[in-house]
Amino acid sequence: FATETKETVAGVATIGNLWTQLNALGMQDRVTFATMNVFGRTLSASNGSTNGRNHHGDHHVTVMIGKPFKGGVVGGVEPYQREYRAMSIDAATGNPVAGQSGNVPFSETLSAMGKTLGVGCGASGETLDLSIRGGKVVGGTLI
Repeated sequence: FATETKETVAGVATIGNLWTQLNALGMQDRVTFATMNVFGRTLSASNGSTNGRNHHGDHHVTVMIGKPFKGGVVGGVEPYQREYRAMSIDAATGNPVAGQSGNVPFSETLSAMGKTLGVGCGASGETLDLSIRGGKVVGGTLI
């Protein structure tokens, strides 16, 4: 994972540099930055998955930075069969909920992310509901 680690560290540094430049220009409250990966990677070495080299559709990662968003982590992962999957989410707080008993099931977390990003960028919930099926706005992430 030497290459992946190096690329991850460089990517985080690049995001930091972008934000430093936006602050220097006084634009940090006028820009929203988001990046996402629609699928995760296998996390468990115990299932013969080649230690994170395989695609894994049961979770995804998104970074959202900007004035409308609180800092923190939304959701989490839980063991499932011989791997891990995204936990469901409590839309009011963004906290993970074990056993898929949250009001945003893991199968709708990608839709919830899209709706949350849309509302953060000024779109109405009603418009987003027409365009994105499933999911809910995760209000706990919004300022």
